[in-house]
Order: sequence, then C-alpha cells, then structure tokens
Amino acid sequence: MGVIFPNSGSTRHFAKVMDIARKNGVKLVLITSGSNTVLTKLADLAFQIHARETSYKKEPSSARIAMLAIMDVAATAVALEKQSDYIENIYRTRAALEDEKY
Repeated sequence: MGVIFPNSGSTRHFAKVMDIARKNGVKLVLITSGSNTVLTKLADLAFQIHARETSYKKEPSSARIAMLAIMDVAATAVALEKQSDYIENIYRTRAALEDEKY
C-alpha cells in the first residue's frame, strides 16, 4: 500500500508516481485538500481534508497538520488491530536504536 500526500490533489508528478504504483499492483491511499481531481480518481481510497490557511504563510501548514492527524489515526487503528505485531515491532525498534547510542 502506498500513501500519497499532495495538497492540491492535482500535481502531475504524483499522477505519474501513482500510475507506476498502480501498474505494479500497489493499493493507493490519497490524503489531500483537493476534491474530484485526477489523483482522487487514481486512488483506491481518498481522504479529503479541509484546513483554513492563513495568508501570511506560503506553505499549507494547517493542511499538513490535518494530514498528519489522519495518518496518526490510521496508524493507531492498525496497531490496535495487530497488537502483537505492533508490540513486537516496538521492542525490535528500541533494540535497534539502543545499539546506535553512545
């Protein structure tokens, strides 16, 4: 499964990436501010976010925070569904990081 985070939902680069992924059998999840775009049509599952941005920032910070919140909920749902795998992976990650400490 691949997760794509285009803010507008209409970036040509992401359309190419999604097309290649789809041809290779990858299921695609899209998290975007765009609605009814080329990318939403390519995705197997699309989450549309609505975030009000301020005019003094160039980057869509509010949209990015909303996207992260959706990913956090999805990751938590997977962890709850597969608790034993999740716990095992946490311990493996901690052990791997322990080896990297000074």
